[in-house]
Amino acid sequence: MKWFFAKCVVLLIWIIQFVASSIVTDYRLPTSLQPDSYTLKIVTHLEKEYEENSTFNGEVAVNIQVLEDTKSITLHARNLNVSESSIELKSHKDDDFKQCIEEIETVKELDFFVIHLCHPLFRGLSFELKMSYIGTFTQDMRGYYISKYNDEATNKTKWLSVTSFEPDYARVAFPCFDEPHLKAKFTIWLGHHRCLTALSNMPLEKQIPMDASSEFVWSIFEESVPMSSYLVAFTIHDLTFTESKAEGSDVVFRTWSQKSMVNSCSYAAEMGPKILKYYEELLGIDFPMRKIDAVAIPDLYGAGMENWGLITYRQNSLTLNISAESKIKQSMLTTIIAHELAHQWFGNLVTMKWWTDLWLNEGFATYISSLGAKFVMPDHDKYISETVVHIRLIFDTDSVLNTHPISDPNIDKNELKNRFDDISYLKGSSVVRMMHLFLGQEAFFEGIRNYLSHNKYQSVTQDDLWAFLTESAVRFNRLEGHCNMKTIMDTWTLQAGYPLVNVNRDLEKGTVTISQERFLKNTTTLSADEANKCWWIPLSYTSASEGDFGHTIPKLWLKCNATTGGKMTLNLNNVEWSKNDWVIFNLQLSGIYRVNYDAENWKLLGEALKSPNFGNIPLIHRVQLLIDVAALAKSGHIGYSIVFDIMEYLVQERELLPWRVASESFTGIFKAMSQIPEYRSQIYAYFRHITEPILKSNFSDTNNTIENMDLARIMKTIIAGWACRVEVEDCIRTANANFEQWKAAASRDEVTEIPREWRDITLCAVIRQGKNDYWNILWQRMNNSQNDMYSITMAMGCSTKATHIKKFLDLVFTDNDIMPATMKPIAFTHLSNNEIALPIALDYLAEHVKNYQQESYRPYVPILLLEFANGIMNIEHLTRFRQIIDSHREIFQSKESVLKRLLEIIDDNEQWIKRSVIDMASYLHSLPFTMDIVENNLI
Repeated sequence: MKWFFAKCVVLLIWIIQFVASSIVTDYRLPTSLQPDSYTLKIVTHLEKEYEENSTFNGEVAVNIQVLEDTKSITLHARNLNVSESSIELKSHKDDDFKQCIEEIETVKELDFFVIHLCHPLFRGLSFELKMSYIGTFTQDMRGYYISKYNDEATNKTKWLSVTSFEPDYARVAFPCFDEPHLKAKFTIWLGHHRCLTALSNMPLEKQIPMDASSEFVWSIFEESVPMSSYLVAFTIHDLTFTESKAEGSDVVFRTWSQKSMVNSCSYAAEMGPKILKYYEELLGIDFPMRKIDAVAIPDLYGAGMENWGLITYRQNSLTLNISAESKIKQSMLTTIIAHELAHQWFGNLVTMKWWTDLWLNEGFATYISSLGAKFVMPDHDKYISETVVHIRLIFDTDSVLNTHPISDPNIDKNELKNRFDDISYLKGSSVVRMMHLFLGQEAFFEGIRNYLSHNKYQSVTQDDLWAFLTESAVRFNRLEGHCNMKTIMDTWTLQAGYPLVNVNRDLEKGTVTISQERFLKNTTTLSADEANKCWWIPLSYTSASEGDFGHTIPKLWLKCNATTGGKMTLNLNNVEWSKNDWVIFNLQLSGIYRVNYDAENWKLLGEALKSPNFGNIPLIHRVQLLIDVAALAKSGHIGYSIVFDIMEYLVQERELLPWRVASESFTGIFKAMSQIPEYRSQIYAYFRHITEPILKSNFSDTNNTIENMDLARIMKTIIAGWACRVEVEDCIRTANANFEQWKAAASRDEVTEIPREWRDITLCAVIRQGKNDYWNILWQRMNNSQNDMYSITMAMGCSTKATHIKKFLDLVFTDNDIMPATMKPIAFTHLSNNEIALPIALDYLAEHVKNYQQESYRPYVPILLLEFANGIMNIEHLTRFRQIIDSHREIFQSKESVLKRLLEIIDDNEQWIKRSVIDMASYLHSLPFTMDIVENNLI
């Protein structure tokens, strides 16, 4: 008996453990049921003043196929009050079908609504499940929610309802099988007041009264194509539309907005049909619906949502005043429209089976949208700048250990929202671009067209994509031997990070050795597993004598071991490059990898860039060299003499992109050197040397290279910002003149009298001079007006006078009505950019850090300390900061992750400074324009 009892206890423990583990891990729906179609009826009341916690009424009927025998029906429902008495089940074929409900169970943490049945449902059965419910409008712009705007004509508040279901919010509006692979057809009935307009994914089929006496109507829409639940969309509103259509297309576009914004939507109404027609031709598949409604929503969670046939946009993402607004805004709007339209194929027509492969939606939409934007704006080629922005963000985001793969099988329910990140969008896009460029136009798009055509209205994994791309790659002879796209691309999508390719030439022997390693910002953290990571890398390259930068089909592949998957070295013999031939790998930044060269090749590249013919190296490769050289030096792979040698060419660079990249690289270097008094003179002299020639030219020779005034303005801001920062006389003179002109102006309601590109530069430059009258003017301005608060706050942080700095800190660290609480962390962290204010701020922080435990400050502690730490590039200051943190660990209660990251930043900065400062100082000291300054101890 004791034996039996012991066995029962063991069995009971096992059952409890099994059930507990199921609750934690089994957040996916059972696989026994498949929805075929839904009929959804929702009644929305907007005719009266909207109140918080307002509700809507719904009824849903789902036709379901039984794939496996089951005794329960599990759907998703979140915060829905389902009427259990309304639940009905009936068979489509068996009139004698009888079923009773044994129990209703809700699993709140999984959003499961489980109907336990008296009798099993057998495989092959088709039945209808019907129920009524009441839902509550959400408050966070997710699910089904209420938006509003002020009608300019009547000055009254107007209400509209709108949906936003991605990734898992359809269950907030109706009970459903809310997983992306469970596609079904939807027939939507929307009940609303007859004076309002209802829209859904499909065209309106008919409108009928709800009853004989009611002012409410049913708007009934055609049955949809098969689609995922997160793409269902509907809205009730009183907006106005503009109709448009592309030449030769049957698809009608209606662009909806407030009546006062109709003209501002004309650009979107024009671009949408053109981009859609381009995609139809590019992808070889017609858009499957007769209409697209594009709706400008006053408040939307993202810039846009790609609902099939009913795309919603945040209002400022769809409106544009072409005569008044910039080309940059026009370009951004075009890209957003192109992105949401690309989703009509990538995500809507073909959908990932699970959010693991979100990149199949977002990566493709992001890349294809760059082609769409380029098509409709050929004179404003955003393709190169977008490529650079994406690759730089990925290089930064993915160069640490705590990142994740593009395709992550370990993603769970609680991480869904977090995976809509740079890895899914930008690294996903960069992977698509890499495949496009190493396969070539014909092979790539043949594979993509076959992939879309074969899988339309279906759901897929990335392996389905690899299969179709392999077929086309083989046909166009793009792969070596028995290799396939899965072997190559799994190394890019199933592991985090990206490689550094090392190219080392032996000029005497005519040989080249090419190897790879994972690139990390901090290589000391590299484990044995990380060190052995391997990628299949397409190697495209050219030389000074060859000069062919456009050929991105790889000449070679850097492979992984077929058995172990480990790294392999590639050795080339009898290479025909001459001793004076520089080489550049990764043409057009086609691959997601950095490149490091031997010292001699870096020297040759530096000489080429500093020559009058530096333009022989195309813009994207000048940017590439700047990106790589700065990162390689910071991670310890090369010395800073190489960085300064490459950056020296900037004195003759007139394009924006290289300066934008270099400026961000400059920041860390400048902080590190300027925060050490004995090196401050050298770094000031270097930056004067780089910026003064361009500032003096007044950008007169940029008219042919910078395509519009927006980019010219940004270029001026970058150059003038650095020039005034290092006290170039011409820059300071201009800033003072701007300030005096503004000071003398009759109206001081805005600081807009100062040219936009000079505004922040001017205010910072005059405050840095330490003049009491300048300080007092801005101080009074800050106390009396909230206008230009950001610009004035940033300027105050530029002060070099101790009394001013302490007065500014008092404002930051005390409760007052002058500086908004949200501005205080920004104001304080800005002081870390000021080498004079930094030690004063550290002392002040030590004394006042406890103030930030107050309720009003507590939410801003993480960003304040993290951002402040990022700006400290001095060993003494870092030690002081660490002491402050160690003395006040209590402020990090329940914020251990912040503390961990903070200490990592301190450690990383200390390591970098110890490794790099002497190297930087040695090079700067050797330059002829710094020698005299150092000897005379100027600045």
